[in-house]
Amino acid sequence: MRFYSAAPDKQEITKRVIDVIKAFDRTNATADVSPKTLFHKDLGLDSLDTVELLVAIEEDFDIQFPDKVADELKGVQDTVDWIAEHPEAE
Repeated sequence: MRFYSAAPDKQEITKRVIDVIKAFDRTNATADVSPKTLFHKDLGLDSLDTVELLVAIEEDFDIQFPDKVADELKGVQDTVDWIAEHPEAE
């Protein structure tokens, strides 16, 4: 479990999201995960794997993506942008 005293900036959010992706055992992720990485196209995730990845990201940030939002998150940048726009993310 990680503790952060201030809301993370986009660079920190990006790093944490990428770290979660690299630790996720169902990805084709190698060392090349970037903000442009897409869950399905670049990581080879199906819809269930994507949900599981988003749950792992939720746990890392202690947040919950609304179902409608989770359906719209297609890659790293979408996820980072949403987290950055919601100050309850830790």
